[in-house]
Amino acid sequence: MGDHANELIKKIVSMPVDETRNDSTFRHSRESGNPLMSKESAFGGEVDSRFRGNDGFVAGFDNVIGHVLGDDDSNFVRVEFDGSEHRVRRAASCLLAPATGDSVLVCGPNATALYIIAVLERGSDTPLRLELGQDAHIAASGKLSVSSDELLIRARHATTLIDQLSSFGREFSASIGKVKLVGNLFESFFERVSQFAGQSVRTVEGVDQVRSACIDYRAEQSLSLQGSEIIATAKTLAKVDGGQIHIG
Repeated sequence: MGDHANELIKKIVSMPVDETRNDSTFRHSRESGNPLMSKESAFGGEVDSRFRGNDGFVAGFDNVIGHVLGDDDSNFVRVEFDGSEHRVRRAASCLLAPATGDSVLVCGPNATALYIIAVLERGSDTPLRLELGQDAHIAASGKLSVSSDELLIRARHATTLIDQLSSFGREFSASIGKVKLVGNLFESFFERVSQFAGQSVRTVEGVDQVRSACIDYRAEQSLSLQGSEIIATAKTLAKVDGGQIHIG
């Protein structure tokens, strides 16, 4: 490390600290002028001119509270502080997307590299929106819980990989254009089942059994039973009724 850098470090360490004043990293007084252009450092002393860039910003020392005016199409957010508008990027750690009217904390080494590092206060009733910006992965070594009065999930394509799934609820409704289920075993237990279909086709390769106290099949036009063998057995009564009966 050169002599010039050592001299700067000594100057920082030797700066007086005023414990009675508010943290100047959050100062936003209109009377003090541009909060990023202040001559006083966060340590309470005057910043040496060698710490300043050509634009007058103090590198690495100052934060400012601003108000969001809106955003544009170039991933920049328009923020107003000290009576002027600035184009600011959102820091990767700031997952809450700023909305118009929000109070935000802005930090940066110079006027061309300003970042919103936190949204301090919501300025409107706009719902909170978390934006990750790219592919993301949320992981928990233990249990991950999500609680809400209402949950809405929207995606163009979704895939779930779950070893064992249990779902409990009072009512389930779904409107789906196409449903396809593939599995080794399907079991369902209901007190009542009602199905309505325009056409129904079922193919069973093995045995198809129905066991019921009473079975009622009704066809408005024709009922066809075909098989190499048809056996009908009744313990008390077997009745065949029709306008015409053909046997053989």
